[in-house]
Amino acid sequence: MKVATFSVVLVSPVALLLLLVRGAVSVSDTQLQEEKAPARRSIAAVAREVMCDPVMIGFLVSGAFVLLMLVGSLLKEFSHVKGSHKDRIGTLILNLGFLGLNALYFFFIHPIAALRVWRLWRQIRPRQ
Repeated sequence: MKVATFSVVLVSPVALLLLLVRGAVSVSDTQLQEEKAPARRSIAAVAREVMCDPVMIGFLVSGAFVLLMLVGSLLKEFSHVKGSHKDRIGTLILNLGFLGLNALYFFFIHPIAALRVWRLWRQIRPRQ
C-alpha cells in the first residue's frame, strides 16, 4: 500500500508538468500544413485547459484519498497499544483510502486515458 501511495505522489507532479508542456506547445494539423509558427498561449490559459481535463481532475481527487491513507497510517503507527481501537480505526481508514484510490484509477482515470490513446492511435495509424 505504501508503494501505491509513493507512486501516486511521485507520478502526479510529473503528469501535471507533461500536460502543461503539451498544452503550451500543441499545434493543430492546419497549422502544421500551413507551416506557420504556432501561436503562443498564456500560462493561465494552458493551466485552465489542463485543470478542466477529466484525468487531471481525477489526479486532484486522488489527493484526498492519499491524505486519507496518510491519516490512517499515522493513526495506526502512533497508537500506543497494539490491538486498541485507534489501531483498528487507523487500519480501517488506511484501507478505505486505498480502496477509494484504486477504484478511482480503475473506473475513471485508466479508461479515459486508454480511450484517448486508442483514439490517437487510430488517427496516427496509416490508412490501408
